[in-house]
Amino acid sequence: MISPFYIRAKSKKIHTVSVQDVVSTYQAKFDVNVKKYFNGIKELELWRCGDTGLEWYEPNHCVGDGDFYAEMQKHPWYYKRDKWEFKKTIELANSEIKVLEFGCAEGHFLDMAKQYNFETFGVEFNNSAAKVARGKGHKVLEKSEGIEEKYKGCFDLVCSFQVIEHIANPRDFIWDMVRLTKRSGKIVMSVPNQNSISLVDKEEGGVLNMPPHHQTRWNEEVFKRLEEIYPIKLVGVYKEPLQKYNTIGYVVGYFRNKIRNAGFSNLEFLANKITLWPIIVWIRRNGSKKIDGHTILALYEKD
Repeated sequence: MISPFYIRAKSKKIHTVSVQDVVSTYQAKFDVNVKKYFNGIKELELWRCGDTGLEWYEPNHCVGDGDFYAEMQKHPWYYKRDKWEFKKTIELANSEIKVLEFGCAEGHFLDMAKQYNFETFGVEFNNSAAKVARGKGHKVLEKSEGIEEKYKGCFDLVCSFQVIEHIANPRDFIWDMVRLTKRSGKIVMSVPNQNSISLVDKEEGGVLNMPPHHQTRWNEEVFKRLEEIYPIKLVGVYKEPLQKYNTIGYVVGYFRNKIRNAGFSNLEFLANKITLWPIIVWIRRNGSKKIDGHTILALYEKD
């Protein structure tokens, strides 16, 4: 199987997933019918790139559309107003610049950027979310406008937050980001940190970490290797500290994984909020900043 980035890389199939299980879980957990996105496919295959560790699903055309994200948007937790990566990007960027966000949703990051006198633009294919962002005064562009040519080299900062893992063709998506960025401009990408997820979650993110939602899974090494493909220089990789509201899930998941990997899966119930409460409290008070949380962010400069 060919890696999304490295044609000659050796790739390995990790496991297969029943599409029927995915469809049933989406219906039960989120009240969303995703059957149409699989078009008769019975199984999904998870592959890993031998060069970078990037993981992706085959076939790679089971991608959620605007209707899918409109359904997910009905859950109040789906589009968060305040994210660690929003603040980190503002911290890393200069003020009073022209910024374009791919996957701007309802414009929560653009709202924050506007407070720092950024000129705000977005791209969003969920029409209901784009309408909200436009209502706040942000200019939301349509991919059909041919923005890669119309706005070529136009932006000081091009960013995407929790977007690229949803894209079936991340290679071309990043090329679009590069083309739209000014020379010496900045590019920011954030994704779920798969290394952290695998450490604490036996289901490795569950159905939200597979099609039609997520198409790829990322780690720090993938971001380091992108310099070999694009005219960009990696400035830094930043990891979100464990947030206090995620501490219970992290600690319980971590110790259950430890018990399971030691061969005592029948005893993993012993790791729970009650038995681990002293550790949870200590981490919340003292150690959460030393533990990698959900998100990893990469900052590049265009050559």
